[in-house]
Amino acid sequence: MFGAATAAIAGILAVAIIVPPLRAKYKKKDATSWNPQNALYKVGQIHRSIPLDGQGSVQVVVNGQLREMKAITHDGVKIEAGADVMIEDYEDGLAIVSKTSV
Repeated sequence: MFGAATAAIAGILAVAIIVPPLRAKYKKKDATSWNPQNALYKVGQIHRSIPLDGQGSVQVVVNGQLREMKAITHDGVKIEAGADVMIEDYEDGLAIVSKTSV
């Protein structure tokens, strides 16, 4: 009888020790995984200038987190750092943006 009670207490203690770190790990994973498609039609800001027919980067808030994405323009124009842009599409790892006025 004493052995069964000790085993039950040890089992409960083991679960109490193991479960909280696992919950935190999976909650953190959900917070860091995101889908770039969620940035579509959001206004962001150019972080690295986009040169003529080249690529730069855009920062945008998605689900409360600031994200940075490689970016190109749909019409091949130059956009300077700090400019506000609309994210119109996402293809092949690149955000396709156009200049906007907020």
